[in-house]
Amino acid sequence: MRDPVALPHSAPRWVMRIVEHVGSIFARSLAHIDLPKLPEGWNAKGDLPVVFIGNHRSMFDVFIGMRMIRRWNAPARMMVKGDFFDKPVSGQILRLLGAIPVTSGRGAKHAFDQAAAALRAGESVIIMPEARVVPTEERPLGTADLVATLGRLVAIRPCVVAVTGLIGADEVWAPFTSIPKARPWRRGFVRIRCYVRHDLHELNHKTITAQLQTELRGIVNRMEGRENLEGLAGA
Repeated sequence: MRDPVALPHSAPRWVMRIVEHVGSIFARSLAHIDLPKLPEGWNAKGDLPVVFIGNHRSMFDVFIGMRMIRRWNAPARMMVKGDFFDKPVSGQILRLLGAIPVTSGRGAKHAFDQAAAALRAGESVIIMPEARVVPTEERPLGTADLVATLGRLVAIRPCVVAVTGLIGADEVWAPFTSIPKARPWRRGFVRIRCYVRHDLHELNHKTITAQLQTELRGIVNRMEGRENLEGLAGA
C-alpha cells in the first residue's frame, strides 16, 4: 500500500476567511469584477466536492480565485505555480490558504497526487489546466490546450466541475510582470462566467479533458465575441 499523500498545511478556517476577504478587497481595488452571484447549476451540486477549472492569463487570476471563494462560500485548494511560493507576500498568502505548489518534473506528479488526495477527502480544488499563463499570441482558439491530467483528476471520484471562463485579467496585471497596474481612477474590467457540470466523472479521462477544453473555450470565445470559431462555440 502506498503511503498517504500529505496535504499542505493550512491556517485555521477563520484565518483563511480573513485572507480571502483581504484578497477579495485587493482584487476589487484593481478592477470592476463582473462575477455571478452563483455559477449556473450551483444549487444542484449537493454536497459533492468541486473541481474549479479556468483559463490562465495573469497572476491576477489568483486574487480572482480568492474573490470567487469568498463570494460563493466555496473553500477550495488552489493549485499554483511553485515560483509564487518563493515570493515573500504571495508565498505567505498561499501557505495560509493551504494552496498546492505545482512545479515541473516529479513536482507536477506530486501536485497531482495532493490534488487527488484533497478531492478524495471531499475538498474542492481550483486548477488552471492550461498549466501556465498564456499570452495572447499563443491562444488563437481562446485558450491553450488543457493538460491531460485534468481528466484523470475529475475521474477520481464523484464530483462536479465548475467550468469558469474569465477575460480582462491580463489588462489588470500584465503577464510575466511582478506588480499589477494600479489605476484607482480607471480600474480595469474583469468578466467571469461559470457553470457547473454534474455528469463527467464516470467518463473516460481523455473524453473528460476534451469536453472541458471545448466548453471552456466556448465560454471564453462567447465573452470575447468569437462565437463563430469552428467547433468551439458549443458548451
